Amino acid sequence: MDSLISTVVVILIAVTSFSIVLTAGVPLIEKSLDSIKFSEAEKIFSYIDNCINEVANEGPGASRILKFRTDAKNFRVSSQDNSIEVEMGTAAKLMDYYSRSIHGNIIQVSGNDMSCTNTTSAIAMGNSYISVILRHTPQASPMAVIDTSGIIANITEKRSGRSIAFADSSIAIDENEETSSGVGYTELVSQGRSLCRAHAFVNSTVKYDVYYTLYAGADFLDIEIRNVV
Repeated sequence: MDSLISTVVVILIAVTSFSIVLTAGVPLIEKSLDSIKFSEAEKIFSYIDNCINEVANEGPGASRILKFRTDAKNFRVSSQDNSIEVEMGTAAKLMDYYSRSIHGNIIQVSGNDMSCTNTTSAIAMGNSYISVILRHTPQASPMAVIDTSGIIANITEKRSGRSIAFADSSIAIDENEETSSGVGYTELVSQGRSLCRAHAFVNSTVKYDVYYTLYAGADFLDIEIRNVV
């Protein structure tokens, strides 16, 4: 439940690269409708977030049945990274292009320059600024050996063409180096136009999840550790 609370919702606003040019020619009523849909999505996600927090505070066995209506076509619920996402294409300037906004558990991302690919050996994530290569350890039974020191293979800054090969990208829980490796897997869990996210599960002396996220227009890789048990 903690992981569900920590990343309960993600709103993805996909604004086309030519939206600024088209905005002046779009009727005011269309832009107003887009703004209304955006506000409605925020209200729905806030409602879901509040209900999840209430259930978490009530303890084991608590539950809620939620009913809401949305016209969003790209509505996705992910059990892999415990998130809810919706993408909107709009010509209205709801956010600055390539910007991100975080309000509690709600993340708003503007931009559509992401590309994500997944092969048996690598997970590639890239936008207009950087590209990231993660080593892929497919999920198998029994689970394969995984070492966090080698998950990030390299990051390339596209404008200069400079590439950094990582000799060690270890994750140590409570500064215990033994937790940096074990058995587990990596997977690509989100591949939208506004973000790419990969997940690594590590079963060592402790179990934990690592999420590697690249946002549209970002020149950095976000790394988050969850569910340490």
